[in-house]
Amino acid sequence: MSTVHERVYAAAVAAVAGEVPPAGVVAVHDRLRLAEFSVDELPAVRVLPGTDLPVDGISDWENVNELTVEVQLLMAGVDQIASMPQLHAEIHRRVWADPTLGGLAVRPFNGAIDERREESDQLRILKTYRYRWRYRVAADDATAIP
Repeated sequence: MSTVHERVYAAAVAAVAGEVPPAGVVAVHDRLRLAEFSVDELPAVRVLPGTDLPVDGISDWENVNELTVEVQLLMAGVDQIASMPQLHAEIHRRVWADPTLGGLAVRPFNGAIDERREESDQLRILKTYRYRWRYRVAADDATAIP
């Protein structure tokens, strides 16, 4: 059985991806996508696990951790970049549609937003939205939810 951390991350990826990618997005990728994105593959969304920190030791046998999940929007060109607010709104709705990720987590918290710009043959933007999910895990078994 996978760890609670991995199950929370997988559920977050599934929430963002949905049955079909958000409108206008070519594909939603998880952390296994390592290669650079070509312009033909954009706009794209990549969902990455960030830090996972203990935030509370409820008892000697149970912890509450907080997993940060980074949702990256990768876009190129003025037309794609102009659609960024609508795409962010769609992803935000998907995250909050099932805030407990099927009962795995307590709820998400909205986190920091960063934007990085690159100018080469055309403007490219990488915008990262962070969501933090708190979840319970047994202190002595990373696969168990107490």
